[in-house]
Amino acid sequence: MSLYLDGHLCGRLTRTDKNKPYLFDLPDAAFQPGGYDKAQALLSAYSDAGQEDIAQLALLYDGLDAVDLHLAQLRQSDWLDMLNRHMCRLRFGTEKEKAVAAALAGKRRQGLAIMQAALSSLPPVGNAAPAATPTAGKAGGRIAIVGDFSLPQCLHYRVEQKQEQCRLIGVDVALFKLADDARLIAAMDNFDILIVYRLPLTPRLHEMITATKARGIPVVYEIDDLLFDAQAFPSARRDYGIAFPAEEYAELEILPPAYAAALAGCDHAIASTAPLAAAMKGVLGHDRVFVHPNGLDGTHQRAIEAIPMRQHNKGNKLVLFYGSGTKAHQDDFAHMAKEALVPLLAHHDTLHLALAGHMDLPACLRPFDDRVETLAFRDRTAYWAALSEADINLAPLASSPFNDCKSAIKWLEAAMFGVPTIASHTQGFRQVINDGIDGILCERWQDWPDKLAPYLGAPKALPLMGAKAAERAARDYSARALCDNLSHIIAAVRR
Repeated sequence: MSLYLDGHLCGRLTRTDKNKPYLFDLPDAAFQPGGYDKAQALLSAYSDAGQEDIAQLALLYDGLDAVDLHLAQLRQSDWLDMLNRHMCRLRFGTEKEKAVAAALAGKRRQGLAIMQAALSSLPPVGNAAPAATPTAGKAGGRIAIVGDFSLPQCLHYRVEQKQEQCRLIGVDVALFKLADDARLIAAMDNFDILIVYRLPLTPRLHEMITATKARGIPVVYEIDDLLFDAQAFPSARRDYGIAFPAEEYAELEILPPAYAAALAGCDHAIASTAPLAAAMKGVLGHDRVFVHPNGLDGTHQRAIEAIPMRQHNKGNKLVLFYGSGTKAHQDDFAHMAKEALVPLLAHHDTLHLALAGHMDLPACLRPFDDRVETLAFRDRTAYWAALSEADINLAPLASSPFNDCKSAIKWLEAAMFGVPTIASHTQGFRQVINDGIDGILCERWQDWPDKLAPYLGAPKALPLMGAKAAERAARDYSARALCDNLSHIIAAVRR
C-alpha cells in the first residue's frame, strides 16, 4: 500500500496500483509521469511543497533510505507519525518478501532468520502503561475480534460459533479484519476485550495490540492450530497436494515466528484443544491459557433437523466416507488409502467409498473405480448431507505434534448424524473418543482393516456406536455447555 499526492498537494490518498504512473497535476507547472528524481526536483522547486510532500514521494517509490533522511528533518506531528507507520510497514513487507524468496529457494533457515529479525525490529508489543480504569466487573460488555476469516471451517467454529455463544450469554461482538486497524483503534473504548484470532504479527497488528493495551483493555490471542511452532508447521510439501502453489508454501514456511510473536504479545490465550493450550503456555510463559472446544451450534441443529437420519446397511451396502476441508492432508489420505482402504475394498465387496473435498485420488484406488464416488466440495450443507449418508466416517491423521493439537471436528460432525468414526490415535481424538463405545481408534495405518473388520460383519454394531456418539456430542459439546465455558473464560479475562 502506498501514498500519493493529490493535484493540489493538499491531501493524501491511498492506492494499491503501485505499478501505474503517479500523476502530479501542479497548477503552475506542466509535469509528465517520470522517475523519483524528476518528481522530487519539481516538488522542491514548487513553493507549496514541503518536506512532508518530498518524504511522501520517497515512500511512493520505496526509496526507504531517502525517506529516513527526509523524516529526520520533520518536526513531531500526527502527519509524521503516519509517515513513520507507513515506513515501518514498507520495511517489514520488504523483509518478509526476502524471507519468502529465501524459503522458495530452499533456504528456509535463512528465511526464518530474516523474518525473526524483522519482528525483532518492532517495539515490544503493548509496552504502553495500562489505563487507570480496570475492566473487571463489567456486566454484559462488548468483545472485538480481529482475525483471519479466510478459512470457512475456522470462521465457522472459532468466530461465528463464538458470536452465537456471546449472544446467548448477553455479550455483544464486533468483527474486524486486519485492514480495519484505524476503525478498530478509534472504536476501542467501546470494547472491554480484544480477541486476536489466528493472525501473525505485523506492524498493523502491532499497532492494534499496543493501542488496546494502552487503554487497559485485555488482549486475548486465539488459535486452533500449531502454526507458531516452526518445527511442527508446515508439514511436508507433498502433504499439500500437487496443485498447492510453491509461493504459498514458502510463505507458510517463514510465518511461525510471526504467529509466536503475536501470541507472546497478548495477555491471555484461548486454544481449541488441551495439547494446543500446553504448547501456547510455553510461548506465553504463563498459564493464562483457556481451552474452548469446538462444538455444536444453531447451524448444526438446523442441519440435524433438515437431514433425515440414515437407515444404515440398507441394501447390503456399506459406505465409508472421507472428507477433507483443507489441502494439507493429502499424505494422510494417501497412507490410509494404501494401508487400509485397498485391503478393505479388496476383501469386502459390499464396501463403497465416498470422497469429498480437497484431495488427489491415489493410483492405488483406481482398480475400485466402480465403488469410489468423488463428490464436489460445494458448501458445508452438501458436505454434511453426504456425510449423513455414510455408515462409517474416516478420520486419518499421521502422528505428529501438529496433528496432536488438532480438534476432533471430524468425529463431532459425524456424531451429530449418528455416524460412527474410525480415527487415528492422535491426542485430540484420544481425548474425545471412547474406543469401541462412541468411536474406533487406531494407532497404526495397518490396524485399520483389523479394527474395522468385526463391525463390517455385525450390521447392528455400527448404528449403536453412532447413537452413543450422537448422545455424547449432544451432552458434552452442546451450545449450553460451550456457553458456560465461554462465560467462565470471559470472567477470568476481565479479572
